[in-house]
Order: sequence, then C-alpha cells, then structure tokens
Amino acid sequence: MSTSSASGSDFLTQKTTDELLFLIRNPSLYHETLVTAAQQELRQRGINPYLAIATAQDNQIEWDTDSGSRINWSAVMTVVLLVGGAALYWWYMPAKPGSSTTSGPAVLETVASRPIPNFEAQTEASVQRMERLLPASARRDEKATRKYLILARRFWNAEHQSAYLNKEVAAARLDANFPVQTDLTLQEWHKLTSVLVYNHNLKPIMQARVDLMKDIAQREMTALTLMRGNYQLSNPPINKQVRVALAPVPQMLNELQGKATTLHMNLGK
Repeated sequence: MSTSSASGSDFLTQKTTDELLFLIRNPSLYHETLVTAAQQELRQRGINPYLAIATAQDNQIEWDTDSGSRINWSAVMTVVLLVGGAALYWWYMPAKPGSSTTSGPAVLETVASRPIPNFEAQTEASVQRMERLLPASARRDEKATRKYLILARRFWNAEHQSAYLNKEVAAARLDANFPVQTDLTLQEWHKLTSVLVYNHNLKPIMQARVDLMKDIAQREMTALTLMRGNYQLSNPPINKQVRVALAPVPQMLNELQGKATTLHMNLGK
C-alpha cells in the first residue's frame, strides 16, 4: 500500500501544472482518486485548481465566425495527452480472496501503455496538400482560406489518430488503455464537429470538402464508439456495424485528397 501511494505521489509531483490541470479538466477519463490527488498537488503548489482552469479558459484563443458567434480554440495539449496523462490511468483493485481475514483499502495500480504516436508532421503535410488543391480563385479569399485550413488541420489531427487506432485494432494490438486512447481521439474529432454547426462562409469548393470531412468524422466517431464499447464488453472490437461505418472512408479520403474528381464537378475551378 505504501509503495503504491508513494509511486502515485511521485507521479503527480513530476507533472507540470498544465498536465495536472488537464487531469482535473477531464475527470471522466481518470479515476476520481487520481483527480482528487491532482487537485491536492496543485494546492500544495499554491494554485487554486478551479481558478486556474477558469483563467486558462479565458486566455484561450477565440475564432470569430462571420455569423458573429465565438468559438473557443482549445489550448494545445497534444504532447500532454500522448506522453503525459494518456500514458497511464489508475483504478482500484480489490484484494484477492483469501489474502487477508480483514478487508483493507483498495490499492492504486498503474497500467503501462503505448501512447498514440505524434502525427504532427503528417497532419501538416495533409493540410498543405489540401491548400494546394484549392483553385487560385478560391485562395484569393484569405479569410475563407484561413478558416478552411483551420478546419482541415482539426480534421487531419483526428483522422491520423483514428487511422492509427483502426490499424491497432485490426492487428489485435490492444491493451487496457484502448478505451482511454479512444476517448482522446474522440476529443480530437469533437474539436472539428463542434464548430461545423456554424456558417463559415466558405467558397463552394471549400464547403464541399468540409461537408466530406463532416461525413468522414461521423463515420470515424461511430466506429470508435462501437469498438470501445465492444472492447469493454470483452467482445471483438470490430463487428458488422463497425465495418459498415468505415467501408466508404478510404474512397472518401481519396476524394478529399484530390485522388477523385467528383468534388470539382459543377463547382468550377
């Protein structure tokens, strides 16, 4: 017990303030004991965790839409997600039957994980390709182009992570961290889908591709949610519903990357 507690304390003291704030900002991803311990560690550093969260949210970059609505741009936490909080999660382990005549407090355990790789370079390359595919006439609208590329970057951040998890599932390389990895990837998708409810006044060719991104996002999110649920029920992650959701995605990605010509039809160059 003391060994586990000490290791947990060391784990938190080695974390940066931003990493600790991420833990308490996302309590659904971690055991409540870990969240509480993170709050205590922040207080020991002289930081009010709730005030720090509110301040961080106020300082987030905002994106003004043409409709006048304001969208919060999430603070960049990719490295923290992949190498910090996403690297392990904690839960209570019950005492083994017969190990003691009296029941004691549950012991915190850690689970080693393989973090999701960093796809920053691939994302940047994908976004640049999306920009090159735009006709010169569309690129002359700098405001629309800027918004379009922001959406494209959010899309590829999520898509590269989804593709990685889909390959891991297909190769049966899953561990107990798969539900957490799935949740983190779903968060990346939500960064895109949460802003697609607004009218960004994009050029027709841009809007056509954004509509395609939205369709792909919905399919990937459906597949991730189904696979996570199947895994948690000890069932094979991939079933007929997952296959149906993902079946059109490769062709849709080809179309999005200019490997098919349907997007140019009736939209002009």
